Amino acid sequence: MKNMIGEKELSMGEIFAYAFNIYKAKIKMILFIILIISIPSNLIIDLLSPYSNKLGSELLKIIGVYIDVFIEVGAIYITYKYVNDEYVECNQLCKAIFSRWKGIIWTTIVAGIILLGFSLLLVIPGVIFWIYYSFIFQAVVIKNLSGTDALSYSKNLVKGYWWNLFIIQILRIITAVIVILPINFISKNVIYGVISNTSVHFVMIFFDVAITICFFSLDSMKNKRDGTYI
Repeated sequence: MKNMIGEKELSMGEIFAYAFNIYKAKIKMILFIILIISIPSNLIIDLLSPYSNKLGSELLKIIGVYIDVFIEVGAIYITYKYVNDEYVECNQLCKAIFSRWKGIIWTTIVAGIILLGFSLLLVIPGVIFWIYYSFIFQAVVIKNLSGTDALSYSKNLVKGYWWNLFIIQILRIITAVIVILPINFISKNVIYGVISNTSVHFVMIFFDVAITICFFSLDSMKNKRDGTYI
């Protein structure tokens, strides 16, 4: 599959077709990620939120961000193994997700500071670099990079493909809103909160897979030009 993805620059239709096939084939592993990360963490956060002061609420938001990140890392690793025709077991997946925590946290902090700085200056530069950093966690998981190295690697790959990734990220946001609104309209208690957040994670994993397919396609073409390989 890796050779097929790296043959050319993929169209949006091809990206989503590959992503759907992987999502469908690895649905059990995706449900495993939801079971071990999304549901327990969302339940704990929603139970603690009503009793948290301002500082506690901010800490819970930060924890929520990292929950999203670690779920994304799991989706990236599943896609990475599938594209390379390698089988992955649940214990391998857990190890892969949590063994990279230092690089993930550091990369998130560096990217967050840079994006915040650009966003405070003007909104447009913030959006531009948000898209440039679409591949930072792929760089951490697949290329073993972190911090500014991961950011630079992502930016270099995105150049020339910016608008395609912008469309994917906008579709991701629109899909999340469509999933959240009906559930939150029904109720805002703890159970519905967990259902809402878990449903979003379940859907967002599809876009994590799609973005990772983009990464493989662009990185494979770059490697062919440079004469190197993943």
